[in-house]
Amino acid sequence: MNIGTSQTATVIAIGERFMARGITFRNSIGPAGHQAVAFRSQSPHTVMVDCGFEGYQDTLYYHTHDQFYKNCAIYGTVDFIFGTGRAYIQDSDIIVRKPDASQGNMCTADGRMKMEEAGGVVLHNCRIQAAPELAPVQASFPSYLGRPWKPSAVGKKKMNSIGG
Repeated sequence: MNIGTSQTATVIAIGERFMARGITFRNSIGPAGHQAVAFRSQSPHTVMVDCGFEGYQDTLYYHTHDQFYKNCAIYGTVDFIFGTGRAYIQDSDIIVRKPDASQGNMCTADGRMKMEEAGGVVLHNCRIQAAPELAPVQASFPSYLGRPWKPSAVGKKKMNSIGG
């Protein structure tokens, strides 16, 4: 059976002005499960405060519209913060997990399709750190702050080490 990434979400926010505070969204399929979204929002004006987003590949999907995340903890491996909307993530912890042996880590993946579209993700005053299982072996897994996912997305930047 072929299931699209957006259909793997543990929770999907649809409708006007979705807000959550103090809750954790988790998709526990693990690194071998590949694409498995913990939270997908296609709600205009999403606001998430003091929330956790735990997964591996494709954890937090800012699918469409404007979204705001504050004091959150976001865990993942490959493209774990991704989407085609506009996400502003402030004062949050970005925790990079140990991926499958054949994978590297990309914290963000921008999905803008046309240069005229307003889209992308902003990480403001965020801390990027290695999860405990990745820290001792992080030299074996290339990690990038972001990569282009769609045709008009922004480029990638390699991180020399995570945290510190």
